[in-house]
Amino acid sequence: MMLPKEFKYHLIETAKSMLWDQWENLGAWVNSKEKFKFYSDPEATLVFSEYFSRYEKRFRKISEEWQSINKKHLNTIRLNRIVKELYKKYEIALPLEFKAVTTNSSKFVRELDVLQSENLLLRSRFLFGCSTKSEVIFSLLTKGSSNSNQIARERFLNQKAVLIELDKLMKAGFLIERRTSRGRMFNISSKFIKMFPKPTLFSSISWTLFVAVFILEKCLKDEYMNDDYLIFSTFNDFRKSFVYALHTAMECEIQLEVRTAQEFYSHVIDYWNCLLKKTLKNFEIET
Repeated sequence: MMLPKEFKYHLIETAKSMLWDQWENLGAWVNSKEKFKFYSDPEATLVFSEYFSRYEKRFRKISEEWQSINKKHLNTIRLNRIVKELYKKYEIALPLEFKAVTTNSSKFVRELDVLQSENLLLRSRFLFGCSTKSEVIFSLLTKGSSNSNQIARERFLNQKAVLIELDKLMKAGFLIERRTSRGRMFNISSKFIKMFPKPTLFSSISWTLFVAVFILEKCLKDEYMNDDYLIFSTFNDFRKSFVYALHTAMECEIQLEVRTAQEFYSHVIDYWNCLLKKTLKNFEIET
């Protein structure tokens, strides 16, 4: 089992690696040392780069210039919803403090390649605009059969707006609806699914990075580092939130229903490492 100080360092470094990989996919002039099996997510990358800029100052400069050059690719409504929902539901404050940058060229950002496999969301936005419709289609492509509540929660969207788009797409013959005990479930019609590349990556980078931030902000605070008992009990205090966030990020066969606070802490680490093994090539770590 990792000691809290080791786990904290590991979380920070892993999150930074994920963000470098995201920025490379989004057109930044960087070479990520680690490659992750995540689709790119501009809004999540901007939000969490702001948080982790305290550990890597280059994130803020890249974020500022990327926004200036690629505004047309950015869903600002979703960007703001991520910030607001994380504060409202989890009391995690992630303010965006980007400076106004005006430039037509950049030493940090190159032209965005929307045909790159990781940029499936950006390709959807080229077809349908930076809209709820694009988010709905991307979610159904990568997650499969879903209802409006599932899509809205996972993609940080307005549930009513999602349902409106689902109804429109269904009436246009783009989606197929079926009724279940979980409500109205939607799938992309087989006639249209062939228009898109087969999904091979994960779309949960936003929730994965959120888990890292939640642990750092709520449980591994600097003032807690000399008191393992306090850290274990704090993890246990937020058990319900951890279970929901980890399961939303990715399904791993790690039991989170345990008896003691220390066991729960240990199983959160196991779950995080399981998540990494699924998303990072050649992942190795001693626990």
